[in-house]
Amino acid sequence: MLVFIFFGTILYAFIKFTNIEKIREYLFSLTIIFCLFFFSSNEPIFGIQLYIYSMLLSIALSIFSCKKVNKNVFLSTVILFSCLAIPIFEIAMGSINQKYLILKTSNTDVMNINSELRVPTFNFTIFKHFMYFFIYILFVVLNADLYRSELFLSKIIAKVCAIFKILISLIIVEWSIVNILGGYNDRSLMDFIFSLNGVNQKTNWYGWGSYNVALWFTERSNFFIIAIYYLILLNKNDISRKDWKWIILSAVACYCTGSSSALVIFVLYILLQGSIIIFKTRRVKTYLIYSVVFLFAAITLYKFYPVFSPKILSFINNKSEWSSSHFRMQSIEYGLKAFASRPFLGVGIGTVFAHSMLVQTLSNIGLIGLYFTLYIHQKVCPICLNKFQKIVGIFFFIFISFGTFMFQHFSSPIIITFFLISHMKGEILNARADS
Repeated sequence: MLVFIFFGTILYAFIKFTNIEKIREYLFSLTIIFCLFFFSSNEPIFGIQLYIYSMLLSIALSIFSCKKVNKNVFLSTVILFSCLAIPIFEIAMGSINQKYLILKTSNTDVMNINSELRVPTFNFTIFKHFMYFFIYILFVVLNADLYRSELFLSKIIAKVCAIFKILISLIIVEWSIVNILGGYNDRSLMDFIFSLNGVNQKTNWYGWGSYNVALWFTERSNFFIIAIYYLILLNKNDISRKDWKWIILSAVACYCTGSSSALVIFVLYILLQGSIIIFKTRRVKTYLIYSVVFLFAAITLYKFYPVFSPKILSFINNKSEWSSSHFRMQSIEYGLKAFASRPFLGVGIGTVFAHSMLVQTLSNIGLIGLYFTLYIHQKVCPICLNKFQKIVGIFFFIFISFGTFMFQHFSSPIIITFFLISHMKGEILNARADS
């Protein structure tokens, strides 16, 4: 169904717009939105993520329009993919013979994770990841003019905010159907409306006193993408009453999904946003209000910490009993070992698996690959924030990097959206958030 919706929107663009530049803008917007909200869907044709199609069309139109590429960016792109090809060639020749946790093969929900170690071999997964990354970098490089258009990007941010509000509302509605109306008893209804099988969630998990839910295009564990919405709000100079309404509803949605990462991100956002407001206003009334809010949050976390955060306790204690968090932590340790064994070029894109975006990226493409990737983004879309905004952005990026998101396709919605939002200035965001 998603495929038909997607291609229908593309067909609409070619019918409505006769100007190639307008179609490019439309495809660019579509890619950003789809890569953010549909990245966990398993429905697209042949398992390819939906946004790959719009990326390819966007690239084709950019080439057709003869868009110029900065010489340094072009040279960096050549160096990047030359470096990425070296470990892949070594794998094909059998030169890399150490054992690692491998993408699409290793299972971190087993008792003995050591039995999951494999020697990487050249296969379709490696080829697919290389091509995904190649397409993504071309998309970024050839759309540099769109990345630099602040007015155009502000419109995309407005659309992203609107879709987040729709997503939040639908999650709460789904939770109500499942828990209040007893929808969890009717599997055919759940599969038809919410396509739980499509996101590897064959049943509604029970936790926190209710059945957790997941909309069909977003796994419940991936609702940490709410961090993007909070990052947009942090860039605003003023939080309106309407914003606070949606902030409260977003907290309800985090609870409904049962995503511990999303809940932690919400708490961090409240602490950061409260600190910003107190620092800006410097009024006694504001101090008192937020002191009460922080105290209430602290008491709530203290009381429900063992209920809300068993995974965090497992990470801290690092116990070996049956616990997915323990094995995820082990996968991160193995990923760090893989990175240590080949720190500059990595083991090869599409090889090592680690339950951390940053660790997995480093172990796959190494320091050189990561450096040139960030360099290309910085050249195409320069970060132009004040010191405080940079600190907040880096903090969120690091937190997400060590979260549950797996950077498997190397065309991450987090990477794209992080740089897109980092490019926006606070005063520009003011004009669009409530539209």
